[in-house]
Amino acid sequence: SLKSDRFQLSGGGAGQPLEFGLLLDSIHISQSKLMADGSLSGGVEAEGEFHYRGVNGKLKGQLPVAYPFSIPSDQPVTGVIDIPERTLASLSDFFPSIDTQKTQGSLVGQVKVVGTIDALEASGSLTATAKSFAVKGFATALNAVDAKVLFQENLLSLSLSGRGSLGGTVSVNAKTQLEDFGELLS
Repeated sequence: SLKSDRFQLSGGGAGQPLEFGLLLDSIHISQSKLMADGSLSGGVEAEGEFHYRGVNGKLKGQLPVAYPFSIPSDQPVTGVIDIPERTLASLSDFFPSIDTQKTQGSLVGQVKVVGTIDALEASGSLTATAKSFAVKGFATALNAVDAKVLFQENLLSLSLSGRGSLGGTVSVNAKTQLEDFGELLS
């Protein structure tokens, strides 16, 4: 069993931008046990903040663990990733083609992941709104942009609408069925 009240992990060498950082306020590791009500007791329980290529947020999760170190396929995994409201321009580390001078908007979201390690499902959404959204090298920007990515069980949906800065409109609605949420992670 391990209990820690503070844990920090970061990547990126000297003079390199921070690619990945993890600051856990708490981490508890112990043998997991499936309770009679289907909930999990023990395992890896962690809560804190993450940074990945310009995206910051909060995370909380629980992963089943069996000694010496395996993930039991019959015990539940839970995780929540909160992305607090941030500017779209601040995502330029993650998407370098964003024209930060011409983009005015924000992104916010929360995604929950539950299920067993072999059958993860996600629910939640990421929502972006923008007065203007521009890509480097393009003369036309999108104005009055509304975009939403929705995770609902094994369905991933995208909706987007906006007006071209030189006229015209764009509207996109797309859906795809996922075998399991793990497909997005690989």
